[in-house]
Parts: sequence; structure tokens; C-alpha cells
Amino acid sequence: MNAAFWRTCDTDDDIEITINNQLYSNVWGSVYVFLSKDDKKIITDFDQAYNLVFGNFSKDGIYYKDEYRHHTMLEHLPMLPITLHLKKSQSRANLTYISFSRDENTINIPLNETGCPNEIIGFGVNLRCNSYYEWLFSNYINIYVDLNNQIPIDYLCDIHKDWHCNTYNHFIDFSIETENEINKLGYRLIDYIKKMIDNDKYVETMINDCIHLKSEEQVYYHQNLIYGYDDENLNFSMLYYYKGKVMAVNMSYIDFLSDRNKLMNRKLYIYKYNPAYEYYEIQPSHIVQIFEEYRDSINISYYESTYHDENIRFGINGLKSFLSDIGREKLLTDIRVSYLLSERSKCNYDRVEYLYQKQLISDEYYKLAIQLSKQICNITLLIRNLILKRISGGRYNDEIIERYFVEYITYEVDFTDAIICGLKKKPV
Repeated sequence: MNAAFWRTCDTDDDIEITINNQLYSNVWGSVYVFLSKDDKKIITDFDQAYNLVFGNFSKDGIYYKDEYRHHTMLEHLPMLPITLHLKKSQSRANLTYISFSRDENTINIPLNETGCPNEIIGFGVNLRCNSYYEWLFSNYINIYVDLNNQIPIDYLCDIHKDWHCNTYNHFIDFSIETENEINKLGYRLIDYIKKMIDNDKYVETMINDCIHLKSEEQVYYHQNLIYGYDDENLNFSMLYYYKGKVMAVNMSYIDFLSDRNKLMNRKLYIYKYNPAYEYYEIQPSHIVQIFEEYRDSINISYYESTYHDENIRFGINGLKSFLSDIGREKLLTDIRVSYLLSERSKCNYDRVEYLYQKQLISDEYYKLAIQLSKQICNITLLIRNLILKRISGGRYNDEIIERYFVEYITYEVDFTDAIICGLKKKPV
């Protein structure tokens, strides 16, 4: 995801680019213009290749950096489009930028005249690796099963507090505000939510989903994510769960404030996408460890005292618990179980491809793991669809679903062994 375009630079020269759109791959993702010496072996190395860089970071905004100092910020998160103009003379460089506001700003930078006299001038795109995939494929491996819990299955990587998984991670910051606290700040609830959205934040709160379903009699509160609003039509844009799937819906301000949606001192969970500056790098030894814990049905890496009683089953043993009488009932009636297993199988398929493309797993074990992963994806999708058909009142056969589930566990054991062996036996 890195590229550079350049030509020989004259004594007096200039270059100008306009950035209309920029992919937020990670916080250090940058589009820029540059000056450099023509003796550089790698012209896309952002940290070493350039004598002067003038560009826009995904997270921080417009900056410049010469060969002796760290980047200097010039404007925080300007609105696109941004025009960057680098004008060079023998001893100085003029850096001019114009953002959406159309205000023109110029600074002068003295140039170092020592070293190789032959220079190049150009522009570059340095998006590096997307940290999301490094993080995603380092997680969502092990699972825990508690057949006595309202949520019988979940991933073993999200730490709980107050029995919820609302937490900080590499990408997300969050805070909790109550309606009483918001009122004390002088805001009405709807106005506060709109302010959060205006500041590029999301709001999660409990909503009576029966309002979405046009069910007048029932009341069922569940988490909804508010991601937009429309003052012309007087409604919020939301995401909510319906039969285990995420659905989009618009809710009017009137319904939101109605007695049917009333909660005592409602809590708002405020989320902001804010990736960390530290680079998140996938570690094969860590992935091996978690897959071994999954295979051996143990949990060492994510200890939580509340989730370690005698009812908890981890990994493969957790899957086998769905073959018990109470487990079979959970599997066949709670669609979230088969949805999670189908989602996890797709994640594992992508994980194997990613590890192989990064040359972290050998050809031999890649071929075995990807073939097993395809079979697991197919069988978990089949199980999920059969259970959906059963819940929807269609014709079904519980024995067939159970037989597929036993086959799925066998594939899981073989796949887990393959990915562990593949990561331990590094490619030649």
C-alpha cells in the first residue's frame, strides 16, 4: 500500500497535489510531496528515504518533516480536499497548503546543502499495513460456552465489566453518560446525541425494539447503535439486532422520547474511532498459544474470575457441550450460537489467507488449513440455515443437524492442528 512517483529536481522547482480522498488505513497513513537524494535504495521508506516531506496524516492532519527532526504538525484534521504545494529554491523550500476552508498558509524551511547534489522531487502514498487485520486475526480464536447463561456462547477476547463487553481496544475509545448527568450539563437528551454524532462519535443505548417491529403490546429492550440523525424528517438512524442479524432502521424523535421507550436514568455508551499510535503487529507465537488453548479446552490468556466457575467450557469442549440435552436445546433454539460459529469459521478462513500472504505459514499447511477451513465454512453455514429454517417453522430434522454438528467438531480439531503446526513450521 506504498507508492512513490518522482523525477529529477531542478535547482528551482515545484510540485503540487490535491488530496480529494484519503484511506484511513492506520494513524500513520500519509499522502505527501517530498524532496530526496537520488542515492536512496528504497524510495518508499517513509522514515529513511526523504530529506523533506510535506503531507497529511490520516489521524493528525497536515505536517512536514525534514531529515533531522520528527514531524511538525501544521493543522489538525483539515477538511478535504487539501492542496499541497512545495516550491524549492537552492537554499529554501516554501510549503503552502490550502484546505476546504480555502485559507492559504505558507511556511519557509531552510534546506541542508551538504551531501549528494543530485535531488529528486515527487509525491507519495504511504498507507502501510492496515492495523485492523493485524488486530482482527490476532483475536476471535478461543470461545467460552455457558449453557446456564442468557448468552450461551461468546468469543474469549473481549474483557467484561459490569457483565458487558463495552471496553477500550486498539481502535475504540468509549465513555458512559447517564441521562441525569447529561441534563446537569444543560443538554436535552436528543440534542446531546446529535452533538456526539456531529463530533464523529457513535451512541449506543437500550431501545425498545418492539417499536421497530411495530408491535404495540410487547416491550423488549436491547442495545441499539445510533449513528446518524435527520432533522428534516425528525429521526435517528440506528442499527439493531433482529433474529441475530444487524438491521438498519430509522426511529422518530417522538418514538425515542415516548413512554414506551422510557428508561429510568438511561445510560449512553459513547464510542469514538481512535486507533492507537502504536503499531499493532501480528505475532505467530501468540496465535499458536491461543489455538492451543482452544484445542486443549483451557483458558490462560484471558482470565476473568467471574467467568471461571464450573459451568464454563472453553474451546473444543465448549463445542461438545452443545451435544448434551440442554446444549442441544440451546443450539436448536438460539440462533446466536450458529451465527457465531459461522462468523468464526469465515474469520478463520480469512486468517489463514492473511497468514499465508504474510509468509507466516508454510505452503504445505496452508493448503491443508484452507481446504479444511472451506469445509468448516460450508458446514457451519448449512447448520445455521437449517436452524433458521427450524425456527421459522419450516420442515426440519434435528438428527441431521446434530450429525452435521458432530462432523463440524471433527473438522475443527483437524483445522486447529493444521494451523498450529503450520505456524510452528515457518516457511523456508
